[in-house]
Amino acid sequence: MASRKTSHRAIAGRKTAAKNGQSEAALVARDGIDTSRDLARLMTALIGDVLEERVTPAVVNAACRAASNLLRVVELSYRHGVSGRDGRRSVSLLNAKQP
Repeated sequence: MASRKTSHRAIAGRKTAAKNGQSEAALVARDGIDTSRDLARLMTALIGDVLEERVTPAVVNAACRAASNLLRVVELSYRHGVSGRDGRRSVSLLNAKQP
């Protein structure tokens, strides 16, 4: 999988939006969370947002719980997943015999 780099223009745009009172974490999340680096950027942005009082602690709590669940899915895929044709591991959430 090709790595995705964030352009300096995109970073500057997020910082400008954050200065206008918008949540920087929301802007990071809109780019998508595909890698551990993306998740770290989101968590870092959340810390900044809560310190600058752009988001409430309840929002940060919900985001952290969601991030924890995402990490759990990755862990389960690594431990119990089967490799597909593309080489990626995934976990089936349904029994294949059930409709």
